[in-house]
Amino acid sequence: MKKITAKRSSSPSYSGRCLCGGIEFTFAAEADWPHYCCCDDCQKWSGAPAVAWVDFPQSSFQLSDPQDLLRKFKSSPIAQRAFCSRCGSSLFAIDDDGKNMSVTITTLDRPNLHHPESVSYKSFSPKWFPHKNIVEAKVPE
Repeated sequence: MKKITAKRSSSPSYSGRCLCGGIEFTFAAEADWPHYCCCDDCQKWSGAPAVAWVDFPQSSFQLSDPQDLLRKFKSSPIAQRAFCSRCGSSLFAIDDDGKNMSVTITTLDRPNLHHPESVSYKSFSPKWFPHKNIVEAKVPE
């Protein structure tokens, strides 16, 4: 008898959710550029001195939002921020060009898989923020 085996996808899969669980999402692609961002927009949006991000291709994104809780805010000329309207979780930064989107690392189910290796907009961070040993990132243009 011939043994039948299921083919495994060669792409990794990363899932996550907002605090209340009303929004769930999956990225089926390799993660890229885990970093902290200390820009003014990230600080105001999150209420924190930095946001820990990791990027994925938008084409790899799948959303489960049966209660229509996801809201978007046009935060810059090139991107939108997305959040849960029920619990307030800061979830995504979505590039307008359709290529990439960033997800807040700690909303992923396995956040320890993505360790920020650099910090962007370091000069915007509060002086007390402990990032002395983190390399400054070159921000993509």
